[in-house]
Amino acid sequence: MSGDGLKFREGAEFELLPNLAFVERMLREMQRYLKERGFPEEDWPQLQLAVAECLNNAIIHGCSDQPDAIIRFRWAWTGEGLTVQVRDPGEFTPPEDWNELPEDPLAESGRGGYLISQYFEHIRHENNERGHEITLTKKISHQPLPPNIAAVEDELQMMTQDLSDSYESLAAMFNISALLATSKTFDEFLRNVLGRLRNLLSNDLVYARIQQTSGEWTIYFDRQEESISPPLAVLSAIEEKVWEDRKFISHDRARELPSDDPLQQWEAGLMLGPISFQGTPIGLLVTGRRRGQAFTAGQTNLLRTIADFVGVAYTTAELYRQREEQMRELRELEIAAQIQQSLLPTTFPAHEQWEIDGVCESARAVGGDFFDAIVSPTGHILVLIADVMGKGVPAAMLSSLLRASARARLDLAHDPARLLTELNRLLAGDLAALDMFITVQIVSLSPEGDSMQVANAGHSELLGFTVPAATAHEIASDGDIPLGVMPDTPYRNTKVQVTTGQVICLLTDGLYEVEDSSGEMLGFEKLATLLPTWWTGDLTTFPSACLAHLKLLQRDQQSDDRTLVAIRRKPLSS
Repeated sequence: MSGDGLKFREGAEFELLPNLAFVERMLREMQRYLKERGFPEEDWPQLQLAVAECLNNAIIHGCSDQPDAIIRFRWAWTGEGLTVQVRDPGEFTPPEDWNELPEDPLAESGRGGYLISQYFEHIRHENNERGHEITLTKKISHQPLPPNIAAVEDELQMMTQDLSDSYESLAAMFNISALLATSKTFDEFLRNVLGRLRNLLSNDLVYARIQQTSGEWTIYFDRQEESISPPLAVLSAIEEKVWEDRKFISHDRARELPSDDPLQQWEAGLMLGPISFQGTPIGLLVTGRRRGQAFTAGQTNLLRTIADFVGVAYTTAELYRQREEQMRELRELEIAAQIQQSLLPTTFPAHEQWEIDGVCESARAVGGDFFDAIVSPTGHILVLIADVMGKGVPAAMLSSLLRASARARLDLAHDPARLLTELNRLLAGDLAALDMFITVQIVSLSPEGDSMQVANAGHSELLGFTVPAATAHEIASDGDIPLGVMPDTPYRNTKVQVTTGQVICLLTDGLYEVEDSSGEMLGFEKLATLLPTWWTGDLTTFPSACLAHLKLLQRDQQSDDRTLVAIRRKPLSS
């Protein structure tokens, strides 16, 4: 639930310029959306009048003398009813008679409030720093039906063709994350994913094989028509190869496979690859088409991304199942902790010039802190630290989504500001729906080992010191707006030269928001003076030693997560 009281599930959102020509188009989009989900036809004329009045008022009055202003129009129909929201940059406080019929009903002005209030049951006006927002709600007699996939197939195909390789992977991740949130079981989730994937790729058949602990295969599939045979219980030769090699294959000459291979029929295109999680094999994902064009690189990347997400979903479901069997009385947080912990790196990139190590200590079973370190294809080392607002499963899942999104865009490892901007744009909608945000700091270490680029999204500043040093110094960076607050925020890089032997510390606020025995908070400046004194002479033990010292200082039980990632430019002697 977002802060303004809206719950959006597969709704729609548009941003438009203040041009009356857009009103008719917005109404068509809304009618198409609602019709596909079984909206009562008899309600549409009155709803259309009310929404048209809202949009007209926003354009004419809310954007007066502002031709470049942006109006946000969004709606959602859930089991709780229909919700419509229009936001413009203006300011408006309705008079007491706003919802009454004017003396002249045929007049061009003064009747908008009446038309709106005749249909919607609840109306709320709000003026804030973003402008004027009107939120309208109406209880609908029945719940929305699932959208007609066939009706939107052309639109999805067009989206697939237009998406770039990286964007395809990220967009699919957000689509199926909604399925993960609404599906009651892994089986239901996987069947929904396969159906959506088949329509997205316009294929004849999509199926997944999941290997059980007994070694047997559980098969899930979605086919275009009943005449298409389901997958065989045993693996074909090419499936055996993919399972053994753990590599994806995109095959546009399936007819060249052996005549007894059941996958030979997908002569226009065949894609198959492994489903795994952190190197542990789980199953296979296969799709094929008899006619049409060969698969594009973007479609291949899309299949890889979905296979990765299915691996995460299966692992999550399996962890729940195992924990319930072992100890049913264990709380949900303890189960989810294993999911989050598995996202943290167990090893760190090895480099001739850089040393990296880190530790994350949660205050509860599942906290909001998270970090990652990975080498990009260009040789840059991407180090990321984040603090998700909140605890428990939502924080763990957002950490998982952030990790997967960042790793999917390693092509931007050299430009952390651009990477932050892209992550914010893609995550903003989900974060707003959950009324959550994430503070993130990204450091890109140069392959040469002499400098780094820093981009910040509302996170604690870096601290740096060179032994011996009396205190660590703050390394300021530009960026105080967390992810999810403003989707269009542009982030900026700060280039920092790093001297030989210098230690750079990325940290979360749990390190300096520690209360000592007198009840006084440690503070950022005091932490800066203590870090050099805690230096152990070995970077691999330094982060853990710092957290151990903090435990000795704290008065009460740890109340917030603590994460410290240390980077050191190796001395020349190393």
